[in-house]
Amino acid sequence: MQAISARDVEASRHIHKPDGDVSMGPPNWRTNYFGKKSDGQLKNAPQVFRIDMPSEKIVKSHFHAVDQYQVFVSGSGNLGRNAIPTLCVHYVDHHTGYGPIVAGVGGFSYFTFRARTDSGAVYLETPGYRERLKPSKKRHHSVSNIVLSIDPVMAAREVVQAETVISAEEDGLCSVLLRAGAGMTVTCPDPQGSGGQFVFVVNGDLMVDDNLYPQYSVIWVDANDAALRCQAGPNGAEALILQFPADSSE
Repeated sequence: MQAISARDVEASRHIHKPDGDVSMGPPNWRTNYFGKKSDGQLKNAPQVFRIDMPSEKIVKSHFHAVDQYQVFVSGSGNLGRNAIPTLCVHYVDHHTGYGPIVAGVGGFSYFTFRARTDSGAVYLETPGYRERLKPSKKRHHSVSNIVLSIDPVMAAREVVQAETVISAEEDGLCSVLLRAGAGMTVTCPDPQGSGGQFVFVVNGDLMVDDNLYPQYSVIWVDANDAALRCQAGPNGAEALILQFPADSSE
């Protein structure tokens, strides 16, 4: 298990434009949580970062060599032809094209979660991109009907609620939203048989090993770890479980 507080990475936000980027408009801002900029090599280590897109920025359609989740948390924009209201969870298998991502006039913020560090985006207008595509299940989920609680409702919950975001599949892929009242003990889904999972605090705070993790903190739970047990903070907590399929290789 590894955990990173949103407080500890706030100062690391920086202007970022990847090598070979064919996006339109000014560069994004990027905040690294796990892992760093892709260097052309796949790595068996989790990778998480936040992207803040400036007004009307366009990230053109592309694919990656690893499975990934994206969670859109603020602002507005489009993913492909669809308007994306926040909060939205997007999952795509490796070697599966998606996009473009288009920021609205107020900008667009999202987190990217990968169980393995990617080797870099392959844009669909790159010459020879088809030769770089490899077999995958080509799954593509986008779930945007997610509503967070107001503070007093969240704090006053008397039972832990688990709401399905992406239904569980045989290879371990699934996503769940956990809601817990103030001080309640939370047991996350068992990661055994999956490719690991991220616990993403989207509202309130979570206490893990006596450390309080506020909104937008991230916890990585390896597939070989026991199910994470934690505690909601004094105002309650809501957290997304983003679980990967067992086979997330090329």
